[in-house]
Amino acid sequence: MTHLIRLACELPDDARRSLSLWTCAELARTLKRDGVVDSISPQSVQRILESQKLKPWRVHYWLNPKAPRDEAFRAKVLNLCDLYTRPLLPHERVLSLEGGDPAPA
Repeated sequence: MTHLIRLACELPDDARRSLSLWTCAELARTLKRDGVVDSISPQSVQRILESQKLKPWRVHYWLNPKAPRDEAFRAKVLNLCDLYTRPLLPHERVLSLEGGDPAPA
């Protein structure tokens, strides 16, 4: 279990996998490839990760260290942090879509 958790917290490229994100099936294949287990199903991987509250397929690339850290970036980060941490009014909803810039305030 420890090896799976450590692996799930690494980028797939660090484990010699040319993937952008881990899936449970890819984690299972990698564990078998590396000889950590003889057999494990993607469902077992998912149950183990859920028990640790891990979701390696959910990555927040907007906080990538390669992104420019200028004032526009700072404004986006502050806007997102406010949106995710402040109490919402009864009529408000937050929708998050991967790959898009946050809506202007």
